[in-house]
Amino acid sequence: TPPHSERPPTPHLFPFPTNHMVGVTGPPPQASPGPLSLFTDGLWMALGMEPRNAHDAPASGEIDLKDHFGLEEWQIDCLFVGLVLGFYALGQLFFQTEKQRAYIITFLNCCQAMAVGGYVLHSVGYDVSVNSLTLSETPLTRLEVRFFRVVQILDVAVGLCYYPTQLHLLTTWIHHTAYTLLCSWMLQRRVSILFSLCLLEELPTLILAVGSMHRPLRSDWSFGLSYFLLRVALHTLLAYNCVTYAGGDDRIGVVRFNFALTWCLHVNWFYAWARQQLRLRRERSAKAPKEIQ
Repeated sequence: TPPHSERPPTPHLFPFPTNHMVGVTGPPPQASPGPLSLFTDGLWMALGMEPRNAHDAPASGEIDLKDHFGLEEWQIDCLFVGLVLGFYALGQLFFQTEKQRAYIITFLNCCQAMAVGGYVLHSVGYDVSVNSLTLSETPLTRLEVRFFRVVQILDVAVGLCYYPTQLHLLTTWIHHTAYTLLCSWMLQRRVSILFSLCLLEELPTLILAVGSMHRPLRSDWSFGLSYFLLRVALHTLLAYNCVTYAGGDDRIGVVRFNFALTWCLHVNWFYAWARQQLRLRRERSAKAPKEIQ
């Protein structure tokens, strides 16, 4: 047995870069791929045909999940597929309606997303600024992006079989396709810490999922408050930090585009929710005098 000082270090499963380590956590700077990089890079990777040679060893400093988990990344994806399908198969034993079953996979995704998001937030010292640290990746955040992509694909595939009436154009087809491509782009460009911070915004979706699966636990105001604090306020702060970032990273254009688009959607959806709540309140107020009579 070699002396302790000669033994190779055991890679930590979830090492988190510090500011002085950031330079070795991401790929070297590349020429800007242009405004269509989000779609083209993501499409190639979503189809399993990555622009780079998938058999090439990662460049120096790049994270390879095989070094940490002993499995190729496509094998990890297969494990995730089995996990998600197994969770759904178990969950559907307890829920009968399509609406309830439509939130089983969402519930799983939100629970793990909140856990990862909380860990990442703690690891960066509760600093949500956009910098060379948050524009890099760790084994955990890369693993999370792969899981998130699997969920987007399986939610549609399972939904076509078991809850087709719950698949809607914007919230399913457009949303899941966009995030599948975004996750693929993040995997190729090796930028996932900032995305993991955004996973905290899954709390209102978790509240919605719980209320949809078990109506007595539904809380519109808990949903609305968490939505405003996370998907409007926090997202606005992250979007501002992204827009004002002046580090010269060639990937920042795609990141800014994504934040701008999602910010518009979040604000629009919150506005629609607020109008709905005001309308329901007026309807309840109008019914009250009639019930007294």
